[in-house]
Amino acid sequence: MSTFKEFLKQKFNETRFGILLKKSLEQNTIDTEWGDTIVYDPLNEKRVYEIGKKYEEKFFPNGLKNSPLEKPVDYDPDQSIPDKRGSSGAKKYAALFAKHHKPETDILLKPAANIGAAEIEKARRFSMFENNNPQLGKEIDAKIEDWYNTIYGTAPLRRDGTGRQIEPAIKIRSQSNGKLSTKDGLDLEQSLWKLAERMSEIDNDDTSETGVAALQKSLNNLGAKPPLKTDGQLGPKTTLQTRRQLADNGYLPLMDTLKRI
Repeated sequence: MSTFKEFLKQKFNETRFGILLKKSLEQNTIDTEWGDTIVYDPLNEKRVYEIGKKYEEKFFPNGLKNSPLEKPVDYDPDQSIPDKRGSSGAKKYAALFAKHHKPETDILLKPAANIGAAEIEKARRFSMFENNNPQLGKEIDAKIEDWYNTIYGTAPLRRDGTGRQIEPAIKIRSQSNGKLSTKDGLDLEQSLWKLAERMSEIDNDDTSETGVAALQKSLNNLGAKPPLKTDGQLGPKTTLQTRRQLADNGYLPLMDTLKRI
C-alpha cells in the first residue's frame, strides 16, 4: 500500500501532481487532509481515493470527466473508515507536549526579525527568574543578544554630555509573528499533533518500543544537542527538542525517521 503522495505520483502525471501540491500549499491545506495522508501510511485504498477525489473537486472542478483516479475494488462510499485521529494515546501525547511547552522559549524557533520586543522581555524574565536549566538559559540569553544586535546593530553605546546612554537607532523593525511554522512550511502545532498520532501507533505495535522512546531516538539520530536520554519520558527537554527539530529542520525528516525506528 502506498502513501497518498506516492499514489498521486502513480496516478497523475508529474505536472498534475505538482499543481495539486502547489495549490494545497497555497491554500494552507497541507496540514489538514494532505498532511494526514502523508503522515499515515499505509492508508487503505478507500481513504486514498476519497481524499484524492476531494482534491480533484477542489482544484480541478472542470477536469473530473477524465479523472485518472481509480475507484478501489468493491468500493462502498457508505462504508466507514477507522480514523486514528483523536485516539486516546494521541490526545495523551498532545496534552504532554502542551503541558511541557514553555512559550518563552519560542524565541529560539524564530528569526530575530519575527520576534517582538514583548517576547524578548518575557524570555529575559523567564531566563532570569523561572528557568532552572543552565544550558537553556545560555541559549535564551544568546538569542536575546542576537536580537539586540540584529535590531539595533553592534556599534558601541553612546552617551550624552550628562553621561546618559543615548538610545541606539533601530536598524530594522521587528514584527512579532505568533504562528510558528516548520522549516518545510507546515503549521508547527499541527505537526506536533501528527507526531502524537504516530507515537500512539508505535505504542500499539507489537514491539517493546514506546512512542516517546522512539521519538527520542529519532531526535538523537537527527542531531539533538544535547542528546536526549531515551527514557520514554515526555518532559520539557524532549518537548523543546521536538519543537526545535520541527522549526530548524522540518516535519518530514522527523516523521520519516520516526517511521523507521
